[in-house]
Amino acid sequence: MSHKLPTIAAIPNYNMAPSLQPLLQQMVEQPNPYDYIYVLDDASTDDSRAVVKGFGQDVRLIAGNTNVGSGGNRNRILETLCHANHSALIHFVDADVTLDTDEHGKTINPVPEIAADLLENTHHTAFVGGLVRSENGKQMSLNYGPLFSAHTHLTGLAQVLSYDNPARRRRFAKHLQEYPDPNKTPAAKNVHWVSEANLLIHSGVLARLGGFDQRLCGHDIQPLSLQAKKQGLVGRFDPSFAVTHHPYGEHPPTRDLRRKLAAIGVVRYHSSWRNFVFPDGLFRPQPPTA
Repeated sequence: MSHKLPTIAAIPNYNMAPSLQPLLQQMVEQPNPYDYIYVLDDASTDDSRAVVKGFGQDVRLIAGNTNVGSGGNRNRILETLCHANHSALIHFVDADVTLDTDEHGKTINPVPEIAADLLENTHHTAFVGGLVRSENGKQMSLNYGPLFSAHTHLTGLAQVLSYDNPARRRRFAKHLQEYPDPNKTPAAKNVHWVSEANLLIHSGVLARLGGFDQRLCGHDIQPLSLQAKKQGLVGRFDPSFAVTHHPYGEHPPTRDLRRKLAAIGVVRYHSSWRNFVFPDGLFRPQPPTA
């Protein structure tokens, strides 16, 4: 029997103590536990650290003294594993989500069981994104999508505006075929990028792709997906592990500006203006070769 890598949960957090508490409670009490649970705290000013402390040895805190943004905060888990010379399957879960439960309120989280099959035994896969639902039960509009480009930005806007409007969606169907459709049952597929709110990645692959680019402070998954494409790897969407997103949380006042600058940074550091406007190849990822 092959040795399985430990599966760890890594929760990026900034001032989300009220939502962090129930998420950690779910993770600690679930029947298929993670090997380790880490909270990556990006210099929170609320009670987040006290919440983590309340779980004792079940949850570990990796805290920063300065706010470095989402990408730099996520890299803290990679730095910890590298310093300890450990490899692991990392499940990034945002602090403002809850895990699925059954009709009896029992947590459903198959990640610890399916992680090995998704990543350890699928060498062409860079990362796997799970299903992220909104509070109304529908898949979120930008759960996954096509290659980062000018076309992506234009169709992304159309996706948001037509997501809950079937008539309008039919009008833009040709351009939206690589985005989630709320009127269809989610199915596993190869994609260019996924939501960081429910993201599974091998620590070695994350290191190979250069980690998250903390110069950007936003659009964390885009540089990874572009690097994966350059290395002949693909992203994967798999709805078999799901979370529900709750619109809660306090963000730094400069967040919106930083995200706009990050979009420009993705083009500058990881692509080019020409490839951004005229991307090389198809928008859809090619099926893996044997």
